[in-house]
Amino acid sequence: FSDYYRGRVFSMLRHPIERAGSLFYAMADDPNNNKVVGMSLEDYANSDVAERNWMTRFLSNKPETEDLTEEDVAVAKQVLRKKVLVGLLKYKGESMRRFEEYFGWSSLMDRDERTSECHNQLLEWAWPSKHKHPAVREGSEAWRILSERNDLDMEVYRFAEHLFEQQGQRLFSKPTNQFGRR
Repeated sequence: FSDYYRGRVFSMLRHPIERAGSLFYAMADDPNNNKVVGMSLEDYANSDVAERNWMTRFLSNKPETEDLTEEDVAVAKQVLRKKVLVGLLKYKGESMRRFEEYFGWSSLMDRDERTSECHNQLLEWAWPSKHKHPAVREGSEAWRILSERNDLDMEVYRFAEHLFEQQGQRLFSKPTNQFGRR
């Protein structure tokens, strides 16, 4: 890579509480993982097994052995703003459309009716590795605990939602509204 040939990054982001709940249920269903055996979601949320601000740590390159700061949150936001084409899992169809348009993938596919149907099934019906589990109910004790443990990720995610809206208006021919729709 150089100043002329820059790397491009895209990411499909998921709400931190939904991600934490999904991780718990995936671990609970894995017969090779005994870390959460016998735990409820609330037990998991209070345990050392549950992640704390994973997204902020990842984006700011901060190890788990160090405390996160507001500076780390600022770095995470800056990385998203400057380097990432943001996709949101809750708007996966619109996000994939943006990735395809931005990277020129849609022109490679020249979709006919059959290809379009397959594409829609993949996005809407059979998302790879989809793990069926109960949702973490907003307002529940588990939601409260996970939200507190992932407070910085919640802030970074809200920023990512804002970026998703901005990028839709700035980068794509038809702007989207806050729901990822045209």
